[in-house]
Amino acid sequence: MRLRPLVRPDEVPAVAGLVEELTTLEGHSPVGEHKFLDLLGAGSERIMGMVFEGDDGSLAAYVAANPDEDLWTVEFAIRPEHRTRIGQLLDEVVTWISEAGGRRVRIWAYRDDLAASLADAGFSVERDLHQLRRRLPAGPQISLPAPLEVRGFRVGDEAAWLEVNARAFEGHPENGNWDAEILANRTAQSWFDAEALLMLWDGQTLVGFCWSKPVDERTGEIYVIAVDPDRQGEGLGRFLLLEGLDVIRTRFGADEALLYVDSTNSRALALYSSLGFGLDHIDRAFTMNVG
Repeated sequence: MRLRPLVRPDEVPAVAGLVEELTTLEGHSPVGEHKFLDLLGAGSERIMGMVFEGDDGSLAAYVAANPDEDLWTVEFAIRPEHRTRIGQLLDEVVTWISEAGGRRVRIWAYRDDLAASLADAGFSVERDLHQLRRRLPAGPQISLPAPLEVRGFRVGDEAAWLEVNARAFEGHPENGNWDAEILANRTAQSWFDAEALLMLWDGQTLVGFCWSKPVDERTGEIYVIAVDPDRQGEGLGRFLLLEGLDVIRTRFGADEALLYVDSTNSRALALYSSLGFGLDHIDRAFTMNVG
């Protein structure tokens, strides 16, 4: 087996097919949404990943690799029949990144076998991301005091959304770096529904939002939810979450909702627990210095 850089765009369809196949098989995408959409765009000359070929030349694994200065964030999409060789793949990926100038590697583990291999290889746990779920409906809505009003996203709301998102997620590794290009990309996806991106306004000022998206026929996701830091503590997060859950049930026809939250976000965890969310699984990030 050999590891080599991904050739774009010729190999993108095969890699995308592998990611989608594993998502269907395991109920969880092996590659995060941001990296997968970047891959599908396939126009960038940045290093976006590597492929691991089997002895017969077939696609055994895709390694999503996103360099940011000296830190490389990595995710693996590995065919089940090749998972006995995770150790070999890890060794080759770390060597490749080190030779490319990387100094630290972050690897997300969505399966227990990969997590165990990372621990055995000397990686340390950096971060836990909890996926929470609950059945729907969620219960009665909360009345919204005047002059607050909630409505769906409209063209022209982009700047206000980006400002609140940046303030609410300052320093956050995924949500904190959204810009106009990323937002335009997400609103152009086939699953986007403007009425499922609820915008909470106080006059002409956006104070929060709740963005829901369909996952499958029975499940919807609270994709991004935020309240401007200056307005936290007013119960607006609870209001938006209940409204978003209602969107998932009534607009998507789903009977289950999921969301992701950092294990260290105690305030959000308390809110979600109070509304009946329970832990489904944990995605775990491991890190190691390599240079």
